[in-house]
Amino acid sequence: MSYKDFTLEKVRKQFGLAIESNQELFVKVNQPLPLSPEFTSYLNYSVPLTSNVLDLWNRRSRVYARLVDPPLMSVNPFEG
Repeated sequence: MSYKDFTLEKVRKQFGLAIESNQELFVKVNQPLPLSPEFTSYLNYSVPLTSNVLDLWNRRSRVYARLVDPPLMSVNPFEG
């Protein structure tokens, strides 16, 4: 059976599932959980690194865009 033939109702009937869509899943969560020191350390390392990589990518993209400017690359089909 292909994916497009699946419906929630067919799956519910086939597997005998009960769907409860009015549940409050996060009622007992009153306060945010503290981050572990390992995760905080990872974020302190990876966020600046990611920012630098994206900045480098953006600068290179601008340089390549200037090098391969469409008006400069256009060729007259009659003149070659």
